[in-house]
Amino acid sequence: MAIPLKVLGIYREAKYSNRAVDADRAIMDAALDALGQELGEAISIIKIRPEDQGHKIRQNEYDLVLSMAQEEKVLADLDFLESKGTVIVNSSKAIRNCYRLKLSELLSDEAFSYPRFVLVDINSEFQKESFDFLNLSHGFWVKRGDYHAIVDEDVVYIENLDALSSVLGNFKGRGIDKAILQENCQGELFK
Repeated sequence: MAIPLKVLGIYREAKYSNRAVDADRAIMDAALDALGQELGEAISIIKIRPEDQGHKIRQNEYDLVLSMAQEEKVLADLDFLESKGTVIVNSSKAIRNCYRLKLSELLSDEAFSYPRFVLVDINSEFQKESFDFLNLSHGFWVKRGDYHAIVDEDVVYIENLDALSSVLGNFKGRGIDKAILQENCQGELFK
């Protein structure tokens, strides 16, 4: 009998799910269940939630890792496994590329129609004139600059710069250091 394929499923940390913990868990469960049904005894599946912290990712070898994790420690572990030849679905690079600032930079390529934005360091003084290149006539969005929305207050629409200090103060109070100010595009809002 052949050695079973060793698969690790890493669930998204609850704090990054923004009220979608059950939905995120269901996605990972469905993917792992499908693999299990397809391969039967030819697969060994280990499931972990990063917040459990009882599992030492680097101390084991896997053939395949399916990951929804976002925590930097887990991403570093995935980097390590990938360097050893493990196949990672949702690699640490892919996850980091989905962080707010990095994704905005990638989508700002001329091939995409992506609203202009500016990065604001919340802990530094800023001049309203530094936003002059943005078209703020239709209002704009203030978004946490690191991850995507963890709570609803991480993405706020405001109509003018007078409301900016209050939003940035809220971000700062929650430990967020950077924000993105992004033009609002008129039209129907989809989430």
